[in-house]
This record gives sequence, structure tokens and C-alpha cells, in this order.
Amino acid sequence: MSRYVLTFKKEGYIVYTSHLDMLRLFKRAFRRVGMPLEYSRGFNPHPKMSFAQPLSLGFAGLDEQLEFFTEKDINCAEMTSSINGTIPGGLSVTDIRLLNIKEKSLAGLVTGAVYTVVLPVSYDSAAEEIRGYINDYLSRDRIAAYKQQKKTKKQIEIDIRSKIRDIRLADSAGDVALIMELDQGSSSNLNPELVTDTFLEAYVNSIKKYEVSVTRNYLIYDACIPQTIGLHSDK
Repeated sequence: MSRYVLTFKKEGYIVYTSHLDMLRLFKRAFRRVGMPLEYSRGFNPHPKMSFAQPLSLGFAGLDEQLEFFTEKDINCAEMTSSINGTIPGGLSVTDIRLLNIKEKSLAGLVTGAVYTVVLPVSYDSAAEEIRGYINDYLSRDRIAAYKQQKKTKKQIEIDIRSKIRDIRLADSAGDVALIMELDQGSSSNLNPELVTDTFLEAYVNSIKKYEVSVTRNYLIYDACIPQTIGLHSDK
């Protein structure tokens, strides 16, 4: 049995494809190219494959990972090309590599993520003002946000400040773009929508939620991930 990590981009209309549908899409693509997937044991065997971190509906992703296991070794370059010939537009596989690590699943090794959040205001006219807002926002000891509980559907107040690692203004020739580094993963997780919502509510409430575009640039993994695998890791 061999373990691999597939890196892909998710852009365009495909961003509105759900997490479960994305998993089904890759299962079909693997079947079409003859990927020798390893299956689980039991009455209902399923292929051993999972995303490192789900991507919220409507978000683009430039460096997403899918982990999978095969019964035998594969030619990574050939499989990359074959898969790209079967998947829909907006989705592209950029790399497949052997994941030669003994640690737990990639999902358990994710610690953070970097996002680009684009606001529909001109950089030239608003950059300095937005930069001041960022400094004020990050200077707070506490940032209250409201999150809906899945079971009860109740809105609960949470403090998200400790989960925000950094926010900075990106150089841009067009609209204002915020680069956000946030906690992500099983131990501490923050959806960038909560950051964007609280930021806009405090400083730029004329911008509506649907006018904001969000892209996950890449995931950050635990420092145990070898550099040779090509993934971003905590220093």
C-alpha cells in the first residue's frame, strides 16, 4: 500500500460544488483513469481518500490537498495528466507526490491557512484607510463574533482574536485585498467569514457579504511535514 497527496486548484463556477460532491467527483475521475485505490475493509468498503481540510462553499482554492492510498505504486506525472483530462473546468491537478510519512492523516496535521479576501473598493483610494482599520482591529484584546450551533441552531458569542495570526494589506493595482493567516484544523479552526463579517461591521458596513470574494491560498501544516513534499509548514 502506498500513500499519496494530490494538490489541486478550485476556481470559477466549480467553487459552488460542495465538499461531498467534490469527493464524489474525484472518485469518478480516479475510476476513469484506473487509479488502483486501496479500499477499507468491512461490509461497506470505500476508497481511502480524504481532503486535508474542507473548503467552504463559494471559496476558491489555489493549493488544496487530497490524500489517498493505492494498492500499488503509480506514475505521478502520468496520473496528473490523465486526471486533468477527465475533470471539469475550474478544477486542475497541479501535482501528485508520494507521501512518505508515518504521522497521522494530513487532516490531523493542518494547523493554519492563508486566505486572500478581496473587497470591492479601489486600492488607490482606500488603501491607507483600510490599513488603519487593520491595525485597530488587530490591537483589540477581544473580538466577538456570532456562530450558529449545528444542533440547536442557536447563535453563540465567541472570541476569535486568539485564532487570528495576522492580517495585512496586499499590494494591488485593483481592489483592496486582505491577506489573512488564521488557525485552521482539528484543534483550532476559524472560518475567514467570521473575520470578514466582524471587520466589515466595525469599519466598512457599506460592503455587503456577497460582494466579497475569498480565496484560500494554501494550508499550513505541522512542522513535522518534510520540505521535500512541497507543502507549507509551521516554522
